Amino acid sequence: MEYGEKILSAVTTIPPPVFPDSIWFEPISSADSMGKIKMVLNDNPDQHNYYRLYSKISTQQDKFYPVLMSNFDDKYFNGTKYTFHINKGPESYLDINSATFYYKRGDTVSVKIATIDSATHAFWYSYNSEVSNGANPFASSYHKVESNIDGPGKGIWGGYGSAVFRLIANKKTGENNPGL
Repeated sequence: MEYGEKILSAVTTIPPPVFPDSIWFEPISSADSMGKIKMVLNDNPDQHNYYRLYSKISTQQDKFYPVLMSNFDDKYFNGTKYTFHINKGPESYLDINSATFYYKRGDTVSVKIATIDSATHAFWYSYNSEVSNGANPFASSYHKVESNIDGPGKGIWGGYGSAVFRLIANKKTGENNPGL
């Protein structure tokens, strides 16, 4: 990209999307009307994979929000069938309570799983670290936010191999809702 006399460039890849084996709603034990989404993913053992997870409640949210701990890789589950707990992605972390990260029974939930490359993962990892530690004087990071942009710019030029799955949060524990 050219702007004035400045030139910026970046390269990314768009990894192929992944598709979970199953996805379902599971109520929490303390409140049967609330719960979390669970998803089983069969990870490719021949690759180092990077992921981002998002959720959206169709009747309440206009866009997808990153779930809690949304940026991760397969370092600890490479080549295995792994079950993820997908908590609701809050619109803001400024006003949260114990119910913030749970879905309500009856919600129509869309879950987006995106595959990303290592540079995109590094950006989001460093960005999230800065955001979460930035207001804490005891945990200041002094680390830079990673960027794959060459030139006088910062940020990420990232490609996402995304797949979206929709389900209604209404199943009881143990009843898989493929949602696929």
